[in-house]
Amino acid sequence: MITLQNSVPCIQERILWSMPYYEKEGKSISFSACKKHISFYVGLEAIETFASELNEFVIKKNAIYFPYDKALPTQLISEIAKWCLS
Repeated sequence: MITLQNSVPCIQERILWSMPYYEKEGKSISFSACKKHISFYVGLEAIETFASELNEFVIKKNAIYFPYDKALPTQLISEIAKWCLS
């Protein structure tokens, strides 16, 4: 995803478990396309850190669900990616 590549320098991208997987210095995030949403796997600590900005999204375990019927919050994704991978 261009947003992640522009947000985090030297990010490594690969497919892992059939999902786009981004890694830098042992830290990782990934995405999964589901029937009604995109799952953004960032971990519980990131979800807790950004909780106030995630009120409108469903959260399950270590993932944020971005529904297809809403615009993708690219700025928020960028901020979370920077936090997770820096």
